[in-house]
Amino acid sequence: MDSLIGKTVDSYQILEVIGRGGMGVVYKAMDTALEKIVALKMMDPNLAQDEAFLKRFRAEAKALAKLENPHIVNVYAFRETEYGLFIVMEYVDGITLADKISQGGPLPWRKALPIFQQILSGLGHAHQAGVLHRDVKPRNILITADDTVKIMDFGLAKIMQASDVTVTQTRAGTLYYMSPERVKGLSKIDHRSDLYSLGMTFYEVLTGTVPFDKEAPDLKILETIVKGEFPPPTQYNSEIPKDLSAIIMKSLQEEPANRFDTSEKLSEALKFFESKNITLGKTAKTEKKEKVSGQPAKSISSHKRITRPVLLLSSIIILFLILIVSIPPLRKSILSLFPSDTTSYSENVNISKLDSTDQVEMSDHGSAEKPVPKPDRKLFSPARLTLQVIPSGSIFINGELRLSNTSQKSVFKLEPGEYKIDFRHPKYGKNEYSVRLGEGQDRQVSCYFERYINIQSLDENDQYLWSTVIINGQKIGEETPVSMYPLSVGSHKITVSREGYQTVEGVLNLEINPTFKEEIIPLVFHLKKL
Repeated sequence: MDSLIGKTVDSYQILEVIGRGGMGVVYKAMDTALEKIVALKMMDPNLAQDEAFLKRFRAEAKALAKLENPHIVNVYAFRETEYGLFIVMEYVDGITLADKISQGGPLPWRKALPIFQQILSGLGHAHQAGVLHRDVKPRNILITADDTVKIMDFGLAKIMQASDVTVTQTRAGTLYYMSPERVKGLSKIDHRSDLYSLGMTFYEVLTGTVPFDKEAPDLKILETIVKGEFPPPTQYNSEIPKDLSAIIMKSLQEEPANRFDTSEKLSEALKFFESKNITLGKTAKTEKKEKVSGQPAKSISSHKRITRPVLLLSSIIILFLILIVSIPPLRKSILSLFPSDTTSYSENVNISKLDSTDQVEMSDHGSAEKPVPKPDRKLFSPARLTLQVIPSGSIFINGELRLSNTSQKSVFKLEPGEYKIDFRHPKYGKNEYSVRLGEGQDRQVSCYFERYINIQSLDENDQYLWSTVIINGQKIGEETPVSMYPLSVGSHKITVSREGYQTVEGVLNLEINPTFKEEIIPLVFHLKKL
């Protein structure tokens, strides 16, 4: 495709190659009609032969062209020509955030915050227009010489998902920034998936790395993403404030509901963090100036001279009170000077047990008033125990059958104490659980006699590739990607099949046992051409 340099394609004169990516080549070009420099993203020629790709390409064109924001690379046109398919975009003279990190290392948080506020402005605009990026990562973020941020390649990942054509893309672009819901292959993905990817990008910008073992196999990386077991960024860079680390970790929560709801909410959190740290910084500088200033120092010295006698007198009073409390004869002599009702109250107060929370504990001796009645121990707030067995089964509590052949959640109000729960399935056996319930406590226990698997298949370049799923020698009627497919207790053999390809992994063996936690097992098969 380098042979296009110097040629004019549909009124665009190709000047030079400025980048290569998974979908093709990016050229710098001159719009001869408007005498304006633009960028042309020329698609791989094979893509134009794929009807599924072309259909999705045209459908996305109008939505992407409507995005107008100073922090989004504008899309001017989508063209189909004799030379192939290409996108006409705004030309941005800058470097990617990925290159900025690789050349200069991680960014200080004060320099990173303005960058991410601009990214959030662009993402927020797109999300309000109903457009998801789906591939937020450092390599898709451009930064100009004056630190203006431009997000590029909106929606192209969605277009590519319709393609059955092999194109080149690095593993880092495929896996490291993917949200758990994308790894699971869920069909309903919203803007919070972009915010997750942005959180991982923020993590890398501040630490210079992503929280994965880059030598680990794909399956291990996918498992880590699904489980959400990441160390905080402070583990890699101790200079990151803990509050900022917490914001990043919230963005990386496994469940979308636990992340920030919108780009605006995340932006507000960053602004609040920044304003608080700026305030603290000014306070520290003010205090430092006061310490070196002559007049404040004189005032502090005068204050010390005034308060020393007060402190001495206070110490004497406190010592006198301690002596009164600790020596019973002295205490009685002093108390006899006061009316009897005061004596009665004082004798009932165990002064030695007063604490900083002003709680008063009444003793059991010397009281002239009526004793405080003890609460009736028969009255208690019942504990609530919510139980469920999946798939349908029976539940026994302390050997007594309480539910039969159901998968519905059921709530039991029980007295405080210890309980033995038996979850039983007519085919897969039983699983026992012991629990101690306190007064008013809420507990939920679910027993799963199955686990869920998500299956994806990738080609030799780590691109998605559909394939037929085969479990225990039988086609299940599903093609990858497959999400949340249940496997019951027992041994299972899993593989995928596609004509003209063979799997690198062959057949995977899984042993499923009962568990008290819903578990999703991500499986990735790599296919190579025969």
